[in-house]
Amino acid sequence: MVILDSLATGAPVIATKASPWRELSTHGCGWWVDISVRGIYEALGHALKLSREQLRTMGQEGKKLIASKYTWPILALKTIDLYTWLLGQRKAPDFVSLKQYHKLTERV
Repeated sequence: MVILDSLATGAPVIATKASPWRELSTHGCGWWVDISVRGIYEALGHALKLSREQLRTMGQEGKKLIASKYTWPILALKTIDLYTWLLGQRKAPDFVSLKQYHKLTERV
C-alpha cells in the first residue's frame, strides 16, 4: 500500500525486486532495484541528481499509472476476474502469471 499511496501523491518511488513493482521502471515513475545495499544506494544517488522538474515529471507518471491500473473500480473488476478463473469459469486473466501459479501449487 505504501508504494500505491506514494505514487498516488506524485512521489517517485524506489522499490526492490522483492516487490512486484517492475512497472516503476517501465513507466518512468521510480526505480525497481536489486535487493541489495548497492541497488538502493545507486537509485538514491540517481534520484538525488535529478532536478525538481524531472522528479515532478516522474511523479506525474506515477499518478497516471495509478489512474490507469490501480483505482478501486479497476481492482474490483480484476478481483472478480480472478475469482471467476479460480472457480473454473474462465481462462486465467492476463494479470495472472501461470508460471508463478504452477510454482505455488506444486508446493501444496
